[in-house]
Amino acid sequence: MKSIGSSVWKLLLLRGILALLFGLLAVFLPAITFSTIILWLGAWLAINGVLMMVGSFQDKAEDKNWWIAMLAGIVSLLLGIYTFMNPTVTGAIIIVYLAIWSLIVGIAEIVFAIRIRKEIKGEGWLIAGGVLSIIFGVLLLANPIQGAITLTLLLGIYAFIYGLFLVILAMRIRKTLIHL
Repeated sequence: MKSIGSSVWKLLLLRGILALLFGLLAVFLPAITFSTIILWLGAWLAINGVLMMVGSFQDKAEDKNWWIAMLAGIVSLLLGIYTFMNPTVTGAIIIVYLAIWSLIVGIAEIVFAIRIRKEIKGEGWLIAGGVLSIIFGVLLLANPIQGAITLTLLLGIYAFIYGLFLVILAMRIRKTLIHL
């Protein structure tokens, strides 16, 4: 138990420190952090695309539909390249996508709440959540750049608090192990 615990607390501590650092970067440098996240997305899309193409080519003899994975790999690679060439556009597209998703979810929640209002009590909460989703979507559409910065700030605050919890947990586990 003690050997498992000694590696666990160290990993928790490392994860906590990394989360704290990411949180601080996102809070104090939100535009740079958002841009970096977009570039990481581009790298993942490109690498994923190449790996999908290689895998589909290797499966060509056994899979008559190998070209579907090849096509998906090509699209992923092209999206990755596009993301590197136009990170601002990609970031804005992601924010617009989130905005449209929020609008659709908000409308669906309101419609659902109205449809089931006779069967349940408290449908007002679902309506309020739907309205909140719609407001969020409208705000993101009204200013995608500010929306990206705000979302990055919220992500940073979350990461910082989460990192703090992990560091505290790691220290408690370490303290427990010392007393074993």
